[in-house]
Amino acid sequence: MKTIKILYLAFVLISVISCDKDSVGDIPNEPKEVESIPKDGELPAESLSMAFTVQTQQDQMGDFADNAMVLFNGKVWSVGGINAYSTPNLSSDVWSSENGKNWVSVTNDKFSERKGHTLTVYDDKMWLIGGVDDLGTFLGEIYFSTDGVNWTMVTALSPTLLTPAYHSTVVFNNKLYVIMDGLDDHVTVLSSSDGIDWNIETDNAFSNREDFEAVVFENAIYVIGGKHLDSSFNEIWKSTDGIEWNLVTPSTDIFSPRYSHTATVHNNKVWIVGGVTGPLDETHIDFWYSENIEDWTEYDGPLPATEGLIQHAALSYNEELWLFGGLQPNASGSAFITGEIRSIKEEE
Repeated sequence: MKTIKILYLAFVLISVISCDKDSVGDIPNEPKEVESIPKDGELPAESLSMAFTVQTQQDQMGDFADNAMVLFNGKVWSVGGINAYSTPNLSSDVWSSENGKNWVSVTNDKFSERKGHTLTVYDDKMWLIGGVDDLGTFLGEIYFSTDGVNWTMVTALSPTLLTPAYHSTVVFNNKLYVIMDGLDDHVTVLSSSDGIDWNIETDNAFSNREDFEAVVFENAIYVIGGKHLDSSFNEIWKSTDGIEWNLVTPSTDIFSPRYSHTATVHNNKVWIVGGVTGPLDETHIDFWYSENIEDWTEYDGPLPATEGLIQHAALSYNEELWLFGGLQPNASGSAFITGEIRSIKEEE
């Protein structure tokens, strides 16, 4: 039986939200570039440099983590997770932003509070799938919205199709694909062309795992990282049809095993940011990128922080890679929630 991630326990360690938070409607500080922290005290030679800009240190959502986020109808959308108004509980809040840094509360209570869910754009709708609530109940509900205000539950996946949480959802070959851990020690892949009727593409994709990331890149689905029980992975699995899956063999060094990271297609590359290998003191703030999934390069320039980053969101937005919120565990294993939103620009 699935168990709730130990990372959820980190929330009890989160500091009480400070009294000087921006209130809803306040305008955050203007974006500013921040001094980055060179690894080993010096800036090594490199072919790619990155400029990190803090768009806001705390937006109208306050501090937030475990949110699912997408770009839809010209806005950035955030659904669920935890924020300054729900701490220490999860939320069902829907927020939107026209610039990624100033946010408007759109609605809440259209569905139960949750984390470990996915939010995906398909067929001119936002699709909210699965997750887990404050009681630890895994949710099989599927909702869609055309405006972010009104949400319709179209189905609840039956026990035979499981209830997804800490899964991934992608759009591939004009279908929604849900990739999730199964009941027989293997990952299950479901597909649907309407979000209502679902087919099992395979219930034997590869060994069980959750809290991984999946992306569509170069006409294939890639599943990256994840964890199962006490093991974490840096494996990459590839499928061109959602049925047959093959392990990718990198030709270079690759990121360490991890989960609760992000994988984002940006500027013709796949970017891996953050994540954790095991205990919270093994959290990462590294940046890896690849143009073909086999050859990986670690960004070896100045970093934006010393703390690791997990349970954040990442989007390719306005020609930059944006990172939203998350938890920042430190060397002692304590995890503090952040409201920081950063943009990252490649500088060749």
